[in-house]
Amino acid sequence: MSRFAWGCLIYGPWFLAWVALELTSIFWKACPWPTLSRTAWDLEDRWDWTQIIFLAGLAVLLVHIVFHFPFKSSAP
Repeated sequence: MSRFAWGCLIYGPWFLAWVALELTSIFWKACPWPTLSRTAWDLEDRWDWTQIIFLAGLAVLLVHIVFHFPFKSSAP
């Protein structure tokens, strides 16, 4: 099995579970959990320093996506 197929096998269910949890939280008004973004906003409201953590994480993610850092792979 290729690395791409393994990636789809591993990360596909994670993504589908996240989508299911998010949509459940959005459309089921009695849902006991918030969306991921609402949880992040609540953390930022509770502890101001978490804003720096989220900003740093998004900056690292941006560099990773744009520049393929730290892995510059020639494999598709």
